[in-house]
Amino acid sequence: MKKITIERNNCLGCGTCVILCPSCFKMNNDGRATLKDGEINGDLSEKKVDDLDCVEEAAQGCPAQCIKIT
Repeated sequence: MKKITIERNNCLGCGTCVILCPSCFKMNNDGRATLKDGEINGDLSEKKVDDLDCVEEAAQGCPAQCIKIT
């Protein structure tokens, strides 16, 4: 199982992650990306997944490099 984290304070709000991986990412009301069905802990949005699907492509395509996979 992998954990996906978005450092929301670094998010530019460009929506690249949503375009590349709409099954995992969405834009929040504050204009920053968040994980669908994820938890928001302060400035982090986190979610554990079994299948990375398109998440790696979204992480690589993020201009702010604020998506981490561990």
